[in-house]
Amino acid sequence: MPSNASLNAEWISLVNSGSKAVNLKGYTVRDASNHVYTFGSVSIPGKGGRLWLHTGKGTANAKNRYWGSGNYIWNNTGD
Repeated sequence: MPSNASLNAEWISLVNSGSKAVNLKGYTVRDASNHVYTFGSVSIPGKGGRLWLHTGKGTANAKNRYWGSGNYIWNNTGD
């Protein structure tokens, strides 16, 4: 079983290229195997604001969210 540190080293980054903040509440991210993460109320600031979604467990904050998975999500060949 992978360690939580290793799982959290697997992540995706969402970047807001617009000028206004975007609230992601209710938006989803899914991989090719149909694992789904649904965002709660979190906003990405405008003008290059960024949010990281890590595979493992952790404490959510303004810049990081955690899937809470005990297994890797993303395929090395792409999703």
